Amino acid sequence: MPTRSLITCLALALASHAPASEPVGPPTADPEARALMSPRARPTESTPLVPSATPKESWLDRSDWGRTAISLGGVLALIVGGSRLLRRFARSSGSLASAAGAGGRAPAGIIDILGRFPVARGQTLLLLKIERRVLLVCQTPPGRGSPGGMSVLAQIDEPEEVASILIKSRDRESESLARRFEATLRSFEHRMDAAERTPGAGTPRPERPASAALRRRLDQLRAAGVSA
Repeated sequence: MPTRSLITCLALALASHAPASEPVGPPTADPEARALMSPRARPTESTPLVPSATPKESWLDRSDWGRTAISLGGVLALIVGGSRLLRRFARSSGSLASAAGAGGRAPAGIIDILGRFPVARGQTLLLLKIERRVLLVCQTPPGRGSPGGMSVLAQIDEPEEVASILIKSRDRESESLARRFEATLRSFEHRMDAAERTPGAGTPRPERPASAALRRRLDQLRAAGVSA
């Protein structure tokens, strides 16, 4: 009995002087020990299977075509605007250089084109009337080897020849006008006949004074040989 009590007292004394118990679990490593660990022992992060979405580059960033197109458009706009301003300035000013430029005056009735006759590829004959003279001009467009232009081939000053050329050119115009007038009269006459022959009424409609007068006028013109 005294031996057991002695052992029990010693055990209690040792238990009271012993340090606190450490937590249960795997030992935690110190920061210094972690720094000394090999890179193989370090835990690796898991890489995602789907790649991260990166912003796509725009068309302007990938190439310089956009900047080139914008600069070219600006240059063309400046050229067009400058040409318009130059024409307005030329029309407003009365100098000889401005009158001979692209914005100069071109009054009608001074130069008349009587005829245009294509001769060959790129060559055209023009009949120009200036007051009492008629000019035969050859017009050539600009090409690779030639700048092009107009050259006078003949000049007609005789009054009889000028009158003959003018009569022939006007006869062609009058013939075309006569044909147009004849076609208009025929179409109007056909419309009148179709209106009179419309079905529905048993007796024909009485002819109106205006239509009767117009029909008599057409008969007179036909008898005179205008619409023959």
